[in-house]
Amino acid sequence: MDELNCHFVSRFLTKPWEFGQRQLWYYDFDRKQIENKSSKTLFAQAGRNTAEIEKRLNELIETPISNAITKLVPSGAIDNVEIREWPQFRALNLLLLLQCSRASEKESHRSKLEQTLSWDDATLDQLVHACQLAHMIVGLRGHPRAPFLYPSHGFFAMPIQQPSGSYTAIYAIPLTEYFAVAKVPRDVNMDDTFQTITCRQGGFVSNSSVGTTASRVIIHPSVVQAHGAATAARMIEDARENVLQMFSLCGEVKKLDREMDEIILESVGYKPPNNALNTDVRRTRAG
Repeated sequence: MDELNCHFVSRFLTKPWEFGQRQLWYYDFDRKQIENKSSKTLFAQAGRNTAEIEKRLNELIETPISNAITKLVPSGAIDNVEIREWPQFRALNLLLLLQCSRASEKESHRSKLEQTLSWDDATLDQLVHACQLAHMIVGLRGHPRAPFLYPSHGFFAMPIQQPSGSYTAIYAIPLTEYFAVAKVPRDVNMDDTFQTITCRQGGFVSNSSVGTTASRVIIHPSVVQAHGAATAARMIEDARENVLQMFSLCGEVKKLDREMDEIILESVGYKPPNNALNTDVRRTRAG
């Protein structure tokens, strides 16, 4: 019996990047070149999941989102109040919660995916309700002349500033070449966040889609057609370098914030416990 062909990035999500007979252009960071491959086999692995896991992924995430994607995207910004049907809202939350585990090669992450998908619908509903308390789902638009890249692990990160002044990462998943959904902490000022990432820096979201660690990124065919493969490859390498520098800078700012807190607190005779100043770091990892 043939093994199942299992996508670790849903095929319906990469469809807007296809050309010809369901081909995809992608840049390989290891080989330093642009290549093309069928969407049937790119970001897929035979026998990766059991038939039951594939069934649950389709029922809980892929079918509800693919059926509603044309309704979700034009709204410009997604929050729970704008999604009237619970299966769609649950599907978006599960997509954002489970994509890291779905694409991971770590056995512990794969086990987490299998365990979560084995829960009944009532338990999954409780999980999503719990997520609502700390996070909201928002929609992010890319630059109209810069379609997203699609990273091989299915998501990309962006640093945003918290009310404390320090930085945390939010994670976004493209639904189309110009529109992504992200899970954002509720204590973040969304007015300031949207102003930063969509107005003052129009290409911020699009550039961030190159990711920080993905070994491959899918390229929209319009980019290859407009610039040629060689130039497109250089653009992608430059974007990756810029994103890494951005995260490095945010890390230095966070480090400086902690050092200033220590100086101020110790100046008045108070030395906090070792973990008291690590709240933001833990929150970032948990996100």
